Formats: sequence, structure tokens, C-alpha cells
Amino acid sequence: MLTQSEYDRRIIYYRIVAGNVGVPLADRDDAAQDMLIRCWQSGWKRGGGFARRAAIDAVRRYGPYTRYGVARARWVPLDDALKLHAPEHALVACMDVRRALGTLTGKQRQALSRSVAGRPMTDADSSHAYAARRKLRAAMAA
Repeated sequence: MLTQSEYDRRIIYYRIVAGNVGVPLADRDDAAQDMLIRCWQSGWKRGGGFARRAAIDAVRRYGPYTRYGVARARWVPLDDALKLHAPEHALVACMDVRRALGTLTGKQRQALSRSVAGRPMTDADSSHAYAARRKLRAAMAA
């Protein structure tokens, strides 16, 4: 069990490590919490190298780029988003997503929802989710 002062010291340390490996400033608190949980799950038996590896995993999760090198979409507050695009564009985008989701099979939809929710998946689910993502990308690009 951590005391409050120990917790505060660790969170500050994890925030610094997360910043050093490239986690954006807005996501450092979340990354530090993830790192704290990982270290706690390991039983606090690992040293600073473990915290760095946890930070690198956090960069993969929260960093500005996906593992394919593509810039991640940044979240925009709703009020600002309404200023950027007319509501008609949002409606068209929603209809495009519905049309793309309609091309998926039942197993692909189920596997994709499992993947998005972060639930455990079998190998078959993984392959169905992969096929679903590929199909969605193709449908949205068309």
C-alpha cells in the first residue's frame, strides 16, 4: 500500500519519464496512471527500466503518431468542431460511417466491438477484427 507522499512522488516521476519518451503533455497524467498500475501489477519488483518500458508502451497508446507513422486525430471540443464544419458535413460523415459499417458481417462487427471495448479476443476474433478494419478503411476511402 502506498502512502500519499509515495504516490505523489511516483506520479511525478512517471510523468517526467513519460515526457522524456514523447507522451504529449495533455496525455501525461493518463500515461502516468497506466505506468503506476503496471508497476503495481508487477509487485513493484522491477526497477527504473521497467518504468521506461511502461512509458514506451504509453507512447504507443497516447503518442501523436500511430505505430504506422500516421498522425493521430486530435480531439476537438464540440463547440470548436461546430465552428469548423457545418452540421451538414457531420451528417454526411455519419451516413458514410453507417454505410461502411453495413458492409461488415456479423462476426466482423462483433469482433470489432470486442476490440474497441478492450475485451479478450481469440485468434479468430483478431482476424475478424483485422478484416473489419481493412473493409472499413476501404469503404471510407471510396
